[in-house]
Amino acid sequence: MRSAPLIPPRSERPKRSSRIRRPARGLLQSKLAPPARRPGCVLRAGLVNRLRVERDARVVMVSAPRGYGKTTLVSDWARRDGRPFGWYTISGTDDVADFLAYLTAAVSSACAGGSGSVATDVLASYESGDDVITELRRLAEESGPIVVVLDDVDQLRDAESRRLLSVFVDELPITAQLVLITWAQPPLQMAPLLAQGELAEIGMDDLRFTDREAGAALRNVGLDVDESDVEAVNAAVEGWPAGLRFAALALNDAVDVNGGPMLDYFRASVLSRVSEDDLRFLTRVSVLDRLSGPLCDAVTCSEGSAERLERLERMNLFLVPLDRARKWYRLHPVFRALLRSDFAVREPDLAGRLLGRAAAWCGAYEDPVLALEYAHAAGDFEQLLDLLEHSKPFAAATLPPHVNRWLGAPDEDAVLERRPAAAAIGAMTWAVSGRIDAAEEWADAAGRGGPNEPWSLLLRSLTCSDGPGDMRPTRCSARLRRPRRPSERLRSSPSLWPASRFSLRAEANGIEQTRSQSRRGEWCATRISRTTSRVSPRSSPERARHSGRATGGASMPISIAR
Repeated sequence: MRSAPLIPPRSERPKRSSRIRRPARGLLQSKLAPPARRPGCVLRAGLVNRLRVERDARVVMVSAPRGYGKTTLVSDWARRDGRPFGWYTISGTDDVADFLAYLTAAVSSACAGGSGSVATDVLASYESGDDVITELRRLAEESGPIVVVLDDVDQLRDAESRRLLSVFVDELPITAQLVLITWAQPPLQMAPLLAQGELAEIGMDDLRFTDREAGAALRNVGLDVDESDVEAVNAAVEGWPAGLRFAALALNDAVDVNGGPMLDYFRASVLSRVSEDDLRFLTRVSVLDRLSGPLCDAVTCSEGSAERLERLERMNLFLVPLDRARKWYRLHPVFRALLRSDFAVREPDLAGRLLGRAAAWCGAYEDPVLALEYAHAAGDFEQLLDLLEHSKPFAAATLPPHVNRWLGAPDEDAVLERRPAAAAIGAMTWAVSGRIDAAEEWADAAGRGGPNEPWSLLLRSLTCSDGPGDMRPTRCSARLRRPRRPSERLRSSPSLWPASRFSLRAEANGIEQTRSQSRRGEWCATRISRTTSRVSPRSSPERARHSGRATGGASMPISIAR
């Protein structure tokens, strides 16, 4: 089934020259052959076999950021496939004459009996690029099954070369297969091929090292590591093969994994291809755990972050989507760590303000946990207490490490006395988290700061020495009589002692669930009783005698244990 033409409308095509000039320099043979296999490379047998069976796909696209082994994978496939392969590694300086010359050489080398003279004859015989593409189609049809590989397709910048590549894809015969190795989205309309089942894709997730492959890679460089260490290292770099090699050097004490060669690698192969505006954006949003368009707009005080994130993801800039709708992303942890180190050098005084904006946005959009994390990271205690007052109490009671970080920072009597509501909420959170001493300090601060504040009254009602039965009278008379110090009540209150690691809200839900189960149990017991009375053939006295024999002569009512 033929695909829809990938050629743009005539009005949108760039104007092309009537004749083809020959390339200014001779063809480099290094661009017409796959790179030599490096010692220690891991054979991706599963992926190679997957590519070998994708013969129905007219186009195979291998797309991932730098260092994921794209070229190595296709080279291993070429050595094991059985069909002749033609190879062309594109350079950023290639113009239309270079593109046609190298493409012709790659196709002719894959064709049976193809040689360099064939490429020269083709270029000498035709005046336009479209005529050359037509001749390449004829050669491919006559030669039988071939595979043509174009490496670094994202480097193709010449507009006429891109147009001719689209023509080549559209004219590709069914006996030929085109492989595109690219970092970013290639300059082609891939949707028609994808819709017609003629496109096979290998992406970043496919190219991640499994733990077994990571172990083989580490052993190939002479490291003796056990299984748990392999899993930990591979998880830290998220299966990124290049990152694993840098980690291997760090394990050999050769380099610092967060600097030195790895930082140079990112600057040379990744950051050098990013505009200064995008680089500033990436370094600033590296303070965020998750990225979305609205959040990045709020943090960077800019607009269009959603479109920017989509574009950066298409460029394969180590940006990982977190949902299918492409609304939320995260940065690869190694890339993020290097961006943050670069940000600390570029704008060392800006991190606190960015984190404060992130905390305010998360607090406004019902993500209190992340808001508190950002406020704490920003070192803004007042904002932290503001968020604590407006967040749900005890929401973090099941996360003691988070509570220690959030509430341990503003632990100053002067601050807490100015914020009695936050002090009261903190006291209850400390209590249900098992930190009674800290709860006492915060409760005392709440009592001194605002004994008649609503949160202080709630704290007082929850710490009644006589337990829950005394809550109502205490609440009603809180303004009329002076209770004992909150710290004394915390220590003697059976409602908060011993401290539970579950929130009061979860406890209330559990009580309601127990009541619901009890009601269901009573309903089931009633149904069983009615069913027994309907199906039993005995008369009532007989049923009574039978029941008495079964239970030792005494009636046994059904009870549901709470």
